[in-house]
Amino acid sequence: MLRMDDTDQERSKDIYRKAIEEDLSWLGLNWDVFMKQSDRQTLYHETADKLKNLGRLYPCYETPEELDLKRKVQLSKGQPPIYDRESLNLTKQQISDFEKDGRKPHWRFKLDNNKNIHWKDLVRGPVDFETKKLSDPVLIRADGTPLFTLTTVVDDLETEMTHIFRGEDHVANTAIQIQIFEALGKHLPEFGHFPLLTDHKGYGLSKRIGSLGISDLKEQGILPISLIGFLAHLGTNTADDGYSSLEEIASIFDVKAFGRAAPKFDPKELEKVNEKRIQHISYQEIRDKIESLIPQNPEVCIEKLWHVVQTNIKKIEDIMYWYKVCADPNIQFYNDNIEYLNTAKDLLPDTPWNEETWGKWIQNIKEKTGKKGKDLFMPLRMALTGKTEGPEIKKLLPLINRSVALRRLGI
Repeated sequence: MLRMDDTDQERSKDIYRKAIEEDLSWLGLNWDVFMKQSDRQTLYHETADKLKNLGRLYPCYETPEELDLKRKVQLSKGQPPIYDRESLNLTKQQISDFEKDGRKPHWRFKLDNNKNIHWKDLVRGPVDFETKKLSDPVLIRADGTPLFTLTTVVDDLETEMTHIFRGEDHVANTAIQIQIFEALGKHLPEFGHFPLLTDHKGYGLSKRIGSLGISDLKEQGILPISLIGFLAHLGTNTADDGYSSLEEIASIFDVKAFGRAAPKFDPKELEKVNEKRIQHISYQEIRDKIESLIPQNPEVCIEKLWHVVQTNIKKIEDIMYWYKVCADPNIQFYNDNIEYLNTAKDLLPDTPWNEETWGKWIQNIKEKTGKKGKDLFMPLRMALTGKTEGPEIKKLLPLINRSVALRRLGI
């Protein structure tokens, strides 16, 4: 199920929803059921009414300015900024006066201060909270909008969620929500709270400081399976050995393997994982991606080209360079070994034009010039590909039209 927690209208714009859906689809994390909290307001208010009838949801009439002043006074006295429950003692006359003044109440959930909150966290281990150190949380805003503290509990109950995983910054929220679950007389799901990712220097990830999003990684040529496999191990002592499917990753995933320390997200490590996976991925898995990059050309077999260059590229898009090496007759690479290249040009075998050509050609040049090693083949590699390293020339040369090879040798 994909559920959009979109009750906060300022932060829940359609453009964000679409971006989330696009990112998940690209990752291959597809869903069978879609739910938007903005469509479920009636159910949330029905649940709020139940809590009111149970005496667990009570109205509060303080303004934001009054609440801010209370917090400042508490902090100045060295006290924790916990709501003082003053609204529980309001008389009917005080409530009436507030209403006449046009004040609309926000509604707080009354925590059970006589009962500490305990659960066995699937990541952190046993967790205990003293309720007296928590403020009664606001569940309904003054404008009638329910907050996520309530809406997520209602949705989790109705959809019978069994496990809830969050960042550790939600531990206190979970403590509060457990009491809401219990107040509604429902069975608790299991909870797990992961440490928050940091960058490779230990700083928190944030769009404000330019941290990468899914779309950024996609543009950089990271494969979905590389990213998921990388994250499935980040924060554990196990290594990403390379996976071919989500099912394979799921089969080895173990939440107990994650530690308490904040894992560091290093883009360079992700690039290494991605490069390793590219070296083993089948052409069928990335055919659509490659065909979207490379125009149809009957003179170059793209599948053969992929198998030749696969172990020499860091991202799928790199195949474009080698395609141009093979297919673009106008590309020329600078090389100052003019005399040597002219000799090599005259000795280039005619037929057959296959993987044996390179060996025959090198032997011919060696016998003619007496050169060997790098002095023998490096000028040829540079003239043909423009690089000092890359895929095996004996396999690449047959994909380069002979007339194109001759032109590059004739600088």
